[in-house]
Amino acid sequence: MYIGVKENPREIVGLDQNSLMATEEKICNIIHDQCRPLILPEIQFLNHDKKHILVIKIHKGGAPPYYLKRKGAKEGTYIRVGSTNRLVKNLQGKSF
Repeated sequence: MYIGVKENPREIVGLDQNSLMATEEKICNIIHDQCRPLILPEIQFLNHDKKHILVIKIHKGGAPPYYLKRKGAKEGTYIRVGSTNRLVKNLQGKSF
């Protein structure tokens, strides 16, 4: 995920340099507080033409399924299909 890139039309707009650390901290807190099991994102700061970007990478984990804590595993597990997110309807018998 790239933070600081406009989607349509796609262009680098950048983030305020003074807010980079606060934005990174907010993203880490959201991931930590809302996802289970624990996800450890890889976050990088990039500078392109004097515009600051945050790059967030989340690698495949070893303890699936991962889900939204507030909804629980049954109602909060989603999969990515193309450019959409879809609720996993039945976790029983699934191997992730």
